[in-house]
Amino acid sequence: MKARLVPVYFKSEKDEEFSDQLTRLKELLVEEADILKPAALGPALPEA
Repeated sequence: MKARLVPVYFKSEKDEEFSDQLTRLKELLVEEADILKPAALGPALPEA
């Protein structure tokens, strides 16, 4: 079973650096984790 990860970001807009890092993490963790849609820090997270 893979881990399910929700990337979080501050309320400011996600930027290109965030997207680049997320892409790299998806590539590195492809066998270990499913990376879900990013969510803003603060509101409740989606059910994992």
